[in-house]
Amino acid sequence: MRLVAFDFDGTLSDSEMTVLLGEREGVADEMAEITERAMNDEIGYARSLRERAALLEHVEEEEAEAAYGEVELRPGAADVIRR
Repeated sequence: MRLVAFDFDGTLSDSEMTVLLGEREGVADEMAEITERAMNDEIGYARSLRERAALLEHVEEEEAEAAYGEVELRPGAADVIRR
């Protein structure tokens, strides 16, 4: 038996769920600022994740499902998953 693990957002898909959700909730710019601060080592990844998640605290299930419907797999990703 073998186990292969992938980061889905931005690796197997061309989409980032947090970005799609942020756009739907009108907080994409705030999320981008938090991400930039993390990339610049101004805050840690865990803190950036908590801050971004807090911005999405009130996302309704229907909105999350609609955002997920916009996700597109990278070419060949389905083949990799199937194998």
